[in-house]
Amino acid sequence: MVNEIKTYSTKETAEILGIKERAVQTRCKKDNIRKKDNKYLITDLIIADWKQKEEANAKPNANANANATQIEDLENQLKDLKDEALLISSKH
Repeated sequence: MVNEIKTYSTKETAEILGIKERAVQTRCKKDNIRKKDNKYLITDLIIADWKQKEEANAKPNANANANATQIEDLENQLKDLKDEALLISSKH
């Protein structure tokens, strides 16, 4: 029995990744994915690799948003402390 590797069409891959079919075609061309009978040979490994790259690209954006929130919180705390210090110094 020959062990065949499952391949996916660009349409199936687009549905799995939640992107447009044209974006899959562009990635295939960029990553030099082989073609057979004018169809890209997209495997589970390729899809997993693309998912991993997407997640890696998404994490910096999520971290940036969290950092922006933390900075805003710290700035607000600093303002409150300055106001409190001004109030205390004006009483003396």
